[in-house]
Amino acid sequence: MKIKRNTPDIFVAEEVPWLIAIMLILFIFAFVAPGVGMAFDGFWQGLLFALAGGGMGFAALCVFVERLQVILDRRSGLITLRRRTVLKYDQQKVPLDAFVRAKRKRRQAGKTDAPGSSIAPPWCSPTKGVRHAIQSLRSIPAVAVRTGW
Repeated sequence: MKIKRNTPDIFVAEEVPWLIAIMLILFIFAFVAPGVGMAFDGFWQGLLFALAGGGMGFAALCVFVERLQVILDRRSGLITLRRRTVLKYDQQKVPLDAFVRAKRKRRQAGKTDAPGSSIAPPWCSPTKGVRHAIQSLRSIPAVAVRTGW
């Protein structure tokens, strides 16, 4: 999750799975290039090879590559969750009132903990907080958290 903008009025975080996308494109080319080459050499099975391998790679690209963007806007009072895949675009807007702040929780010190140490929930850091917000916004009513906002 990369923070694109963090001002007092707007917070924008975005996640784009570039590594997965590039690997799946290479997977597609690994099947399409030899298959087309075999088809030009006169082997019709090369087309089946290209269509089957390239089709599986394209299906995986459509399923696994998704750009997520979370926009927290104080002025409009909305949380906007945008999702973009190869085939579709989806946008959800939720009132900012559904956004709950996280508090740092303290727990009893155990054998391995220093006395009085605090254990922060995963949503206390900005990047993990946005991931938690996305997961929470997917199942509305949203209970998303990010400290310091």
